[in-house]
Parts: sequence; structure tokens; C-alpha cells
Amino acid sequence: MWDGEGREVRVPEAKVRALLADLLAHDGGPVTADRLIHDLWGDAPPGKPAGALQAKISQLRRVVGRDRVVRQPAGYRLRLDGGGDEVDAVRFRALVTEARPVRDPRARAALLTEALELWRGPAYADFADGLFVRGPAQLLAEQRLSVLEEQAEARLEAGDHALLAGELADLVAVHPLRERLRAAQMRALYAAGRQSEALASYEDLRTRLVGELGVDPSPELAALHGAVLRQEPGLSTGAWAYGAPAGGTEGSANPVSARDTAPGTQGTAPAAQGSAPGTQGSAPAAQGSAPSAQDTAPAAQGSAPAARGSAPAAHTTGAPPATPPSPPSHSNLPVPLTPLVGRRQALADLSQLLAEARLVTLTGPGGVGKTRLAVAAATAERDGARAGELADGTWLVEFSGIRAGTPADLAQVVAATLGIRDDAPHSLPGTGTGTPSLPHRLAAALRDRRTLLVLDNCEHVVDAAAELTELLLRTAPGLRVLATGQEPLGLAGEAMFLVEPLEPADAVRMFMERAAAAAPGFPRDPDAPEAPERRAVAEICRRLDGIPLALELAATRVRALGVRELAERLNDRFRVLTFGQRGAPARQQTLRAVIDWSWELLSAPERIVLRRLAAHSDGCDLAAAEAVCAGDGVARDEVLDLVTRLVDRSLVVVVGGPSGPRYRLLESVAAYATERLHEMEDLTAVRDRHLRHYRALAEHAEPRLRGAGQRDRLARLDAEAGNLRS
Repeated sequence: MWDGEGREVRVPEAKVRALLADLLAHDGGPVTADRLIHDLWGDAPPGKPAGALQAKISQLRRVVGRDRVVRQPAGYRLRLDGGGDEVDAVRFRALVTEARPVRDPRARAALLTEALELWRGPAYADFADGLFVRGPAQLLAEQRLSVLEEQAEARLEAGDHALLAGELADLVAVHPLRERLRAAQMRALYAAGRQSEALASYEDLRTRLVGELGVDPSPELAALHGAVLRQEPGLSTGAWAYGAPAGGTEGSANPVSARDTAPGTQGTAPAAQGSAPGTQGSAPAAQGSAPSAQDTAPAAQGSAPAARGSAPAAHTTGAPPATPPSPPSHSNLPVPLTPLVGRRQALADLSQLLAEARLVTLTGPGGVGKTRLAVAAATAERDGARAGELADGTWLVEFSGIRAGTPADLAQVVAATLGIRDDAPHSLPGTGTGTPSLPHRLAAALRDRRTLLVLDNCEHVVDAAAELTELLLRTAPGLRVLATGQEPLGLAGEAMFLVEPLEPADAVRMFMERAAAAAPGFPRDPDAPEAPERRAVAEICRRLDGIPLALELAATRVRALGVRELAERLNDRFRVLTFGQRGAPARQQTLRAVIDWSWELLSAPERIVLRRLAAHSDGCDLAAAEAVCAGDGVARDEVLDLVTRLVDRSLVVVVGGPSGPRYRLLESVAAYATERLHEMEDLTAVRDRHLRHYRALAEHAEPRLRGAGQRDRLARLDAEAGNLRS
């Protein structure tokens, strides 16, 4: 509260501040003396309550002015006649009312920001928990949250999505069930190039709503989820709005939905009347009407083709469109921002596989570029398809936003991506069921389609993905599937394609290109640097195993470190490679996050074996793996199966050796697993088993180093040189 000269009114005594808060909570209306006495002293009033109340009234009048606290037959009331600038809460609502009709999103956001900056503490400050102000405090907190949502939407329209994505994360953590807030976060994340995190935010809300309230997300939010899956262009340009269009008729917005209104929400209220020096805010004045959330759900823009036989949904906004609607898209494949390096032969091989098999799965370690290669291959298939061959489109379906899913969950994502509505066919020939499952309804809708689906990031939902893929391929003869994951789906007829790390020359070329983009002045030509720098670049690429994502992370450090210092610091790679591209998913932001993602998908025995394999230097054969990895929770006869699982999950590489296959960890995986091994109590036991095995190997080989078989023995000892030295 402010006086006529713009100075903050300070009320020094707690009971007097409580009295002011009580009068403000009644919005200038009268409050009986009995009510004020009860609100101030509760069930322990003073001996002469009327006199005590009158004393507090007198103290308040000395601060705010004698004529401000008026005595009437109905009780006491606070007279406010200074207009909107006298009380922060009134000024707050006036600014919000002024902002809503403004069409320019930046100007609208500025006014809403000015309104929000009036808040300097919880509504009614130290009396917020008092029953006499609880209702008004909750209303003010709800008003603030609604305005925060409106401000976020205005900033999205203005293109301020990068900063907003981070700011909304904290707000969503405090208010996880507010759908309009989630919608703003999803749009901000998507516009920032973080589609998988936008999908994960929706999945988190859906799980919470089902678990806590037994309801599904609203149709409006489900429509937004589908738009994110389809990568509709309006999401990035600000054309999409979860609420009613800004600049509309004042007061015409719909109220906030019931699940968006949280009683007892802790907001922060405008700093206000009667705050003592050193305290935060006090009670704002008149209640007024809460700012209404503009929650009119939009129709999907640029939606994918609907199910066969269903009419496309009309898009009405209350005014004729400026341009005719564009025809439905038949692809949502993203356009790459950087050239694809070193994958020409891989693309040719994939083209051949896709011509021969209806299911092709790209496998490989995290960060090797499976998604990028799959999108490039699908784009080539789309652009080179004969007339009618892929008549129903080429679609990228991302599963990374699903934490753990059933076939029905995955089917929902596929259906939303393709724009298949639930009026699609509801039965399959011969099923004899009147209420088929969602996967079966999806299969029925795809039955006559000629489509290529790219199912991306299947590793954490591999069982559900395999079950759904098998059903779809069995039902839809015109369907082809290109899947990516760290392991194959394990289905009959599946063609597996291992995405290898880049060859040394390609790795150097990619690193040079990315480093030149990140560090102005750094040459793109691999032959341009001086010899020491060329050697450093080669070492960086070798030690990062030619993994494209690791090379990109390293390239961002060149501007600060240079290549020679960067090469020297790779012994501490998890501290050095910590800044990825701003729009990348969280699991690809750092080198540690890339391997964390794979580690979290392992079973406990698989983790044990991976840790213990890290005790070897430059790999080992099966006999060594069994000798070192068995024990303390893992039986010797289980080691082969567990190592095979790690090979399938692309965490262990199989290479040829003098005595048969050898199992090797990529250097970054080895560094990660070594850290994990050093955290465990069995470190000493593992080292002892390693020592005993290789000592026995050397002792057995020594007398056989002369005579027949000498060359084979020497070759084996050479292969184990690192283990023998360690």
C-alpha cells in the first residue's frame, strides 16, 4: 500500500498489520467488531476486547490516516480512494486488464511482466496462513499463476522460447498439474529444438493425472501433444496458442479448468499495505475478479493425414483464413542443419536393406548417429520412391519421451504422429472382438496404407516396441519400419544394421567442420593446421572412438582450449565434454549423460559384468571375461550370456583376435565403467582375479615360446600385452 506521494506505508506492529490485512481482505466492505476481535486474537481475546480493538484501530489510523478507517453501523471498513496506484494488488489487475487486448506480443508481455514485478512476497505476507485471509490469498495466488501463463504465451509468440524453456521448468516443478503451464513449457521446449523433452513433459503430466486424479490430460493438451509429435510448423512460429487468441474481446476468455486450480497454491503477492521494515510484503487490497485463463483449445494446424475414410477436421478461428489451407503433409522428417559426414556407404547399404526387408533396425552405441542416419535414409527413400510407393507418407516417431511404455502407449504416439483419429476402423478381420485394443485399432487403420515409419529410440521400450511392430507388420502389408535402438527388436525377418563409429579420416573431417563452426578462425581443412595440431586432432578423434556426438561435444571446447590442450585433458573427459547443443535432448548434452542413458537400461548383473570388463586393458577373450567377471553375484556360466547382452546393447565391441573373438569397450565406455568399478567394494577382488588369470596365462605360455606353435603364442601374448603390463 502506498500513500498519496508514492511512499510505501509501513505498519510496525504485528496486530496492527493483521488488522490492516483483515480490512483489505474484505475489499473495502465493513467488518464487524466481533469478527475483527476473533481474527486478531482467536480463542484467547484480551480482558477488554472492544477496548483492545479500538486501540489497534487508533494505531492504524495514525499510520494510514484517520479518515481511512471508517466506523459504520455494520462495522469497520477501509476507505480506498487513491485509484489503482494506491494498492499493488489493484495496480496488478489494472495492468493485466490493460495487457490483454494488446495484439503485439512483446508489448503484451512487457505489461504482464510489469504486473508480475509488483509481487515481492507471499500474498498477505506473514498472515497468509490465517483463516481470515486464506480465501483472498488463494485467489491472488491463482491470479498470479494465470498471469504467469499468459506472460509465457506472449513471450512464446514473441520468439523468446530459449530462456523461457528453462524458466518454466522451475515453475512446472512447483505446479506439476497445471495443464496450461505444461502447454507453455512443451511449446517452449519444442521451439528450442528439444522435442523429446517436450514429449517427456506431457508423459510426466499424464502419469501424474492418472495416478493422482484418475483422469487423462484434457483434449486441448492432447491436441498439443499430437502437434509436437507431428512437428507442426505453427508450434515454432507462435501460431499455435493453448488459450484464446491474444488481443480478443476483454473478459471473453474461459475460466481456468478445475484441475488447473490448486487450493492453497503458494504464489507471491504484490508487496503491500502495512509491511513492517524488513518484512516481505503485506496484504493486497480489493479481491476483484481473478484474471481468467484463456484456455480455448486450438485445432491442429497442418495435421498429418487422418485415417482413411475420415474427413479432415476443420480449422476455425472465428475469421476467414488469410491464405487457403495447405494440403496435408505426408512427412514430418526434420531437415538437418549440418551435413552428414562419412555415411555415404552406410546410406547405400541401408537402401539395399530397405528394398529387401520390411523391418530394418539400426543399432549402435549411444551418440554414434543412429537417428541422424535413419532420418537421412528415410529421406532418401521418400525422395526416391516411385509413384504411389510411399503414398501415405514417411514418418518419424520418437519414443524417447516415453519413460516406460506398453504397446498401447507406443501405439498412441504412432497414431498421434500420423494423425490417426479414434474413428479409424475398430476391428481386424478374424479377430472376433468388439472392443479391440489400441494397438489393434492402429493396425486396422494402417492395414491399407503404404507407409515408412521410423521408430526412433526403441532401446528403453524394446519389448513393447517389438510387440507393436510385429502386430503392425503382420497386419499392414504396405508398411515398412526403420527402427533405431541400442539393441535389435529380435523379430523374425528383421534385418539388423550396425552403425559403426566414423572412420579416422571421416572423424577428423567432422571434428574440423564442427570446430570451425564453434571457433571462428579455426580451419575446416584437415591439412591446414600445423603438424602438432594435426596430431592433436587425430588423437582426439581416436580417443573418442570416432563417435559423432562425442566429437561434436569436443568441438565446442576448441574455442576455449585449442586442440592440443583439449587432447591433454581427455583423461578427464567427463568434466571436459559437458556442453552440448542447446536444442539437444538432455541425454545428449554431455558425454556422461550419453552413457548414463545406456547404463540405466542395464540389469544389475549386466552392470556388474560391464564394470568388471573395464579392468581389462584393450579388451579380453571369453576365457578372461569368465575368469575376471564371475564371482560375487555372477556365476561363471552366466558370463557368456551377459557379455552377449552387452554386445547386443552396443556397449561391448567384438573384434577379431589370435585365439578367437575379443571383447573390447570403447574408450569412453571403459572410462565410465572404470569409474563405476572404483565405486564398488569388489574392486580388490576383481583386480586379484585379473592378476591370477594373466599370471597363469604367462606361466603357461613361457615354456611354449620355443619350437612349434611359437608364432601363435607370441601373437596371443602380443594381444594381451596391455593386460600383462597392468
